[in-house]
Amino acid sequence: MFCLQKLVEVTEYNMDRVKFVWMKIWNVMKTHLGNVGCHNNLHISMFAIDSLRQMAMKFLKVQLFDLKFDILYHYLISDI
Repeated sequence: MFCLQKLVEVTEYNMDRVKFVWMKIWNVMKTHLGNVGCHNNLHISMFAIDSLRQMAMKFLKVQLFDLKFDILYHYLISDI
């Protein structure tokens, strides 16, 4: 559990990196979280699924902020 928690923390910390770096990290983590999510121990599998949910929420918040910034930027530039 401790190692899984640290992997999730490192993954969340690196979400702001360049997309191709983030994709390399995510390709490793998605396989690992998929395997752990199917673990026989219910507590371990639920922790993996919950971690995946939390990372998805954080990722969507970052993407939504980027999208709002892009829309605002293009709106401001179009007025100039």
